[in-house]
Amino acid sequence: MYSKDSKLVGIGVVLIILTFLLCQESPTSTPSRSTTQSTSTSSPVTTPAEPSIPSPAVMKKKIDDVLTGRTITFQTNSAVLLPEGRSTLGQVLPILQQNHTAAFEIGGHTDNVGAEDRNLALSENRAKAVMDYLVSKGVAANRLTFKGYGASRPLADNATAEGRSRNRRIEFLVRVKGEQP
Repeated sequence: MYSKDSKLVGIGVVLIILTFLLCQESPTSTPSRSTTQSTSTSSPVTTPAEPSIPSPAVMKKKIDDVLTGRTITFQTNSAVLLPEGRSTLGQVLPILQQNHTAAFEIGGHTDNVGAEDRNLALSENRAKAVMDYLVSKGVAANRLTFKGYGASRPLADNATAEGRSRNRRIEFLVRVKGEQP
């Protein structure tokens, strides 16, 4: 149907168009003849956003919120953590891992029943048991200290069973590493 000449003309037109398109100068590919300096345009370097690290004060509030209404429980007159105590510490653990520059003092407290020296030793042993548990779960030991306060810092009146129960507790003091409590 088509003559040989019309096919050749069509091919020629296509070749001319391709040559024209391929040989065109792109404004960004060759420098301007009037300038010898090259100008480079680079896209701004974006750095990934760092995760927000909570301040020690924010961490203290989060820990206090977890501990509100909960107790880190131990066997009676012992520093052996009960499963409920480990469960509560399991909720504190992610908070402790949010800021690797913060250090924590774990304070043990007792009620005033019993000998003062026994309460002091019990509170210290319980604070150490909490520290040992947290270290076993991956918190760096150099970020933790422990101290027993015995019955010296009551939250409530020791005259009632409820008050004594509130006074038997573990508290966390949060600070920046190297800072004294």
